[in-house]
Amino acid sequence: MVNAFLRALWALPLVWSLALGAHALSPAMTLDEGWQYRWGDSPFTEDGVPMWSQDPPGSETWQSIDFPSNPPGRNGQTNVWYRVTLPDSQWWEPILYIYSVDLITEVYLDSEKIYQYGTFDDQGQGSFEGWPWHMITLPEGFQGKPLYFRIYSSYSDIGLWGEVKINSRQDQVLTLLVSSADALAASAFSLLIAVLALFFALIETQRRTFVSVGLFSLSSALMVTAESPASLLLFYQPIAWDYVAAGAYFMLPVAISLLLEQWLPETRFRLIRRLWQGHLLYLVGALGLSLLGFIILPSAFYVFDFLLLATLTTLFILVMPNLRKVNREQQAIIASFALYSALLITDMAVAHGFLPWNQTPLSWGGLAFSVVISLISLRQYHQTRQELHALNQQLELKVDERTRKLESLANEERLRTRILSYEHEKNLLLNDLVTRLHASQTLEQGFDNLASDLPAYTQPLVGALYRRLNDTPDFILLAQWGEHELGLPEAWPHKKINNAKPSTYLDPMSQARINLDGHPYWAFPIAVEDVDRGSDVLGLLIIALPEQVAAGERRSGRGHLFQSIRQAMDKVGVLLSSVILRQRLETLSYEDSLTGLKNRRFFNELYARESAIALRTQTPLSFIMVDLDHFKEFNDRYGHQAGDGALRLVADTMRSRFRETDVICRYGGEEFIAILPGANSADAEVLAGDILIAVNQIPIIHENRGLGHLTLSAGIATWPEHCADPDELLVLADNALYRAKETGRNRVCIPARPAPSNLPEPTN
Repeated sequence: MVNAFLRALWALPLVWSLALGAHALSPAMTLDEGWQYRWGDSPFTEDGVPMWSQDPPGSETWQSIDFPSNPPGRNGQTNVWYRVTLPDSQWWEPILYIYSVDLITEVYLDSEKIYQYGTFDDQGQGSFEGWPWHMITLPEGFQGKPLYFRIYSSYSDIGLWGEVKINSRQDQVLTLLVSSADALAASAFSLLIAVLALFFALIETQRRTFVSVGLFSLSSALMVTAESPASLLLFYQPIAWDYVAAGAYFMLPVAISLLLEQWLPETRFRLIRRLWQGHLLYLVGALGLSLLGFIILPSAFYVFDFLLLATLTTLFILVMPNLRKVNREQQAIIASFALYSALLITDMAVAHGFLPWNQTPLSWGGLAFSVVISLISLRQYHQTRQELHALNQQLELKVDERTRKLESLANEERLRTRILSYEHEKNLLLNDLVTRLHASQTLEQGFDNLASDLPAYTQPLVGALYRRLNDTPDFILLAQWGEHELGLPEAWPHKKINNAKPSTYLDPMSQARINLDGHPYWAFPIAVEDVDRGSDVLGLLIIALPEQVAAGERRSGRGHLFQSIRQAMDKVGVLLSSVILRQRLETLSYEDSLTGLKNRRFFNELYARESAIALRTQTPLSFIMVDLDHFKEFNDRYGHQAGDGALRLVADTMRSRFRETDVICRYGGEEFIAILPGANSADAEVLAGDILIAVNQIPIIHENRGLGHLTLSAGIATWPEHCADPDELLVLADNALYRAKETGRNRVCIPARPAPSNLPEPTN
């Protein structure tokens, strides 16, 4: 059937040529000389006549150009006009054929508009409506007249692209069909390969290989079909074909990476996975943003070409070191990949103007790659089937022999084996669950992932997942699975999980057991670690015990099952703790852009947290507030740039002197404040004095000019030495800083009033 279709496709141009060839009076003529351009957009008369079309032939406002595309001196302009004088020849039903235009155009013969693609607004701009070829009907008497092109483009290219020629309509249609025949034939073969590969993926075990082959062949077929000139003869929707071509083109590196990663070492498997995942994300993002109107589709092609070039280069770097280690089949795959990559790079070079315009045979390169991959995959499939058949025969003999031995084993051993097998099969599901929890951004998203993945992990056991919301005492049902004659409650009271708390009298398996209406369950708490609240149980996994498991509490199989689930929930608790920690760190990640220190907003949040920790642990907490002396006069004298440089230098000096546990913040202007957990007043005073000396000794240099030295004044406050409540530290440190300023600057002061005598003693 395919052969008959191809023979008909090849015969159609021949019949058309015999029927219509006699009407052509002149051969096609390429317009490759006499072009001129003019940047900007022409004003129009009240009758809609462009004034630039009335310029005389020798007007100096028009500049000569070899081809009407990308004139020099664009400088961000989006409008340009081209003109050329049409030749004095005769054609039957003459048309002007243009391969493509970036992006929209109006065509005028003399002053009369004869063609328009796209819509120009009052500012001479418009939106992208596709990259079709154009057949512009030339009216009678066009010979020797000037032809004007009004162009708008916000893309990197502006103007005409590819072929520009005058031809008869019939001959040009025939040319389009003939030029598309090879591409459509290759596309049909690629599509056939894609269908067969996807069919095998549904019925065979080597699904990954067949899906990869099918995805590549389908992408190649769609891209070639969408970009072939004949596609618009079948269905004239340029923008739709361009989106099909874009989706198929953007999918190619995904399919290529999926194919190659199967033959590369495990150490490079992750890098290739990141490559195709990144391209898949780009495909969705680029097409989505284009459909929503945030970007134009051509800009997505422009960026993707460079991404594709980088990806192909990376894949070659990964593949080449293994070229001698792989077998002939894999060498053939690499060779066909190299051929197709070379054609893709050539096509990109033509599209970006690095090579002269020519139609690159991408269809045959893609077909060759698909054929090589398909033949090798089918050969491997055949070998695998033979090996499996031989292996099955051997296994049948061994199974018969071992079956007789297994029948003599006790029920306990059979149960243990079944549970171990179950545990092994569930490890893969647990890994997937861990991956999704790692990617969770919030605690809510983490519990949603648990609710969707735990049923598959625990099946065929009956179970349910509960979550405690906020500070409520009860656990609310999130999901349940399996079948149970009594069902499970919507809310699980906190008092019913007392057995989940540690007990010195029961082993872990016994203390996890609870009973609901006479039916045994395991309760697995999901505990998380919170910086403020410590260990807290936020979730509860309930598992109903099968009768054969509930009857033998001490059996080894039951122990393996319990341990695997408990360890899984411990791991879940650790992962959810990391999610909570990430959320907390995100709220604290505030930084001053000038000095790189933490800012005042961060200090305010950290202040409350450190005060609470100091009260809870009874450890001292010290503040050092620092202010640059006479900094306003420094700024007025040397300028704000010099002042910014001085602030950065002071910040770097302070950062190098403080401990790793200390936090330095820019409080505002030339004021800095440091929080010293665990430091007493003496420690803080020594550290502040060291900083004053260090800053005073560093010369301030701006633009190779010495500006002298700066001095600091510092105020210190320590809890519990100077105050009864850590909340008073900021005011006391500020008062101490004021005293340092009042008593002469360049010194360290402590609060004037002592701490009350009944303050608690620090623990260290």
